[in-house]
Amino acid sequence: MRNRLPCRSISRNIGQRIVALSIPARNYVDLEPGKTGVLFLVEGPPVDPMGGDDSASLTLHKFELKTRKTEKILEGVNSFNLAFNGEKMLYKQKDQWVIAPADKPRGAPPKPGEGGPLKLDTMQVYVDPQAEWKHMYRQVWRDERDFFYDPGLHGVDAHAIQKKYEPYLENISSRDDLNYLFEEMLGEMTVGHMFVGGGDTPEIKKVKGGLLGADYKVENGRYRFARIYDGENWNPKLQAPLTQPGVDVSAGEYLLAVRGREVRGSDELYSFFEETAGKSGCGLGQIRTGAAHAK
Repeated sequence: MRNRLPCRSISRNIGQRIVALSIPARNYVDLEPGKTGVLFLVEGPPVDPMGGDDSASLTLHKFELKTRKTEKILEGVNSFNLAFNGEKMLYKQKDQWVIAPADKPRGAPPKPGEGGPLKLDTMQVYVDPQAEWKHMYRQVWRDERDFFYDPGLHGVDAHAIQKKYEPYLENISSRDDLNYLFEEMLGEMTVGHMFVGGGDTPEIKKVKGGLLGADYKVENGRYRFARIYDGENWNPKLQAPLTQPGVDVSAGEYLLAVRGREVRGSDELYSFFEETAGKSGCGLGQIRTGAAHAK
């Protein structure tokens, strides 16, 4: 292990030791210190994606204090981590993870084992979920003991509460069950900002239903448009389907059919739009509106 110089922090007049670097103004979402005099800057899109999209394309830049210049290293990155010594970097592009020298790639892409894409297809991890859940259960109370702002835990006897809920561990069959147990157990601390979530859960296929952006009421055995909502049609994330250019639908008209299927007031309306979210050819182009008696 190399010798390290002692590190001291002197707060007196620290505001006068701030230095502006000659780095172009961009939407930087992360900053990683590399070797001495080197910074890695992660640039996000000019406008952050709505809904916290983790798949946003990032650009990696390298700044060197010696030259006072910033160099673009990588584009189209989804994730980036730098080794502690600043020599290697781990990044993700599309569906591939790569470990490579912390510098701009030179020439042809490196081969696997030499900084190329990692072979993860055959990687397997064997786990014992019930053993992990029991460990997590005990770790939760260690974390509350060590990090909760009130050493008295709002008057809760942590040992007694842990024993009270511990028998339920034997019947847990999923991470969702464990999260539910945590919610009930930690709820006894009576604190507003106590959140439980996450963990390894089965990936369930989601059926995304499309919406027309309207309110309805049932009249004459049909669904009638009571109100049609406007949107920001220039924004791909906030478009209103019924106010798109070329779409002529007005409040008071009836929704008669969707993709060739008659729509009656007794039908579950949203079932007609299953698996149509974000698909232009499955919704507006195949709905029929008009008067209630239209055939």
